[in-house]
Amino acid sequence: MAVTAPPVGTRTEVAYDPRDSATVLIPRSTELATVDRAASGVAFSGLVAALILVTAGWQVTSRRRLGGRPGRPMQLRRVQVQSGLLTRSWLELDSPPRWIPVHFDPVLVTLPAPTSVQLHGDPQRRALVAADVDGTWLYPSGPVRINEPRGQRIDSPASPDTLRSAIAYGWRRQLQADAGLLTVAPIVGLLWAFLDGGGVLTWACATVLTAALALWWAALRGSDPS
Repeated sequence: MAVTAPPVGTRTEVAYDPRDSATVLIPRSTELATVDRAASGVAFSGLVAALILVTAGWQVTSRRRLGGRPGRPMQLRRVQVQSGLLTRSWLELDSPPRWIPVHFDPVLVTLPAPTSVQLHGDPQRRALVAADVDGTWLYPSGPVRINEPRGQRIDSPASPDTLRSAIAYGWRRQLQADAGLLTVAPIVGLLWAFLDGGGVLTWACATVLTAALALWWAALRGSDPS
């Protein structure tokens, strides 16, 4: 973290380059404090990047394993649950009651309620379960739940909504759906800049990093833009 410069008149050791004696550095100098702030930012960014890579690797590996498991036909329905600023899609089973969180795919909008799909994995356990809808794979955004998800529930219609099915669910619509999560980024940036003793550049970098983390978290949780 940032350090403050020593008061005027403090006796201390100095370091300088004999070839450039005009530049002198002392412990806790402004130059060293600036380098320290930069190093802290780089270290934190590297830690975040490593966390994202490890999580992404686990996501890919665990989901690919589901493709090798035998499928079983199951009757279910798709429901949406809005909790706070995040809306997710769930596949709901009736007997016994189970809820499978899945990453969004436009095929979800076309599913009648109920519908028959191929499930890969064991929905009776709190494990990962994928669904095969006529060749389109719906990968889980989390393990199976035995309790109904909290939040505002939105049931899918018995017949597909052809108008909504024609909508292109691209990255722009996804960004619009997750925009609410970005409102906290400038506030976190201000707090970071205050604690770190940085300026506008520190605030901007912290804001961008926080916004990127918010979007990544939404994608990890299976944000639904529909």
